[in-house]
Amino acid sequence: MTEQAQLSFTIAGETQDVVSQQKDRSAQIATALNEMAYSIQEVVKLSGSSASSANEAKVSAEGALSLIEQMVVAIERPSSTVENAMQDIKTLAQSSQDIGAVVAVFGNISEQTNLLALNAAFIWNQRITR
Repeated sequence: MTEQAQLSFTIAGETQDVVSQQKDRSAQIATALNEMAYSIQEVVKLSGSSASSANEAKVSAEGALSLIEQMVVAIERPSSTVENAMQDIKTLAQSSQDIGAVVAVFGNISEQTNLLALNAAFIWNQRITR
């Protein structure tokens, strides 16, 4: 019986160590996610080639930030919620990829708009010089 008690005590200690490590890792993930949300907000601020497009990206970033805040709350729960937090992280990663794709589209639109403006200026200049 003493060996079983010692084994149970050892397993409980190891489990507590694993839970503590998961909590530390979850805190690191939460920090990284907060930094990612900040980066996303900065990208949205810089992309502003059109007001409506920037507004859509901002709404997406705010949604991602809201998800991060929900994840932080979930991470602070007991260790049994770690699996739920990991699913939320996967969802956030997909949202971040979606936002990145939207920002890339904004960049392409901006480049095309600049090219069209340059072309129009060139044509206008040719008409004036004739």
